[in-house]
Amino acid sequence: MKDQKAFACVLQIFVNWNQTSNYIMKWKKKAEHISRIEIQTKNLPNSTMEK
Repeated sequence: MKDQKAFACVLQIFVNWNQTSNYIMKWKKKAEHISRIEIQTKNLPNSTMEK
């Protein structure tokens, strides 16, 4: 019984870690996308920014 509880605990930790890493990967992709947009807008001439 003790082994089953330990296994369930480890499984839960693994599932949580997996979800967390998926979330971090999504967030990183989103952050990269945002920074890419910022770089593009900085490279544009100022006249287009004012409009």
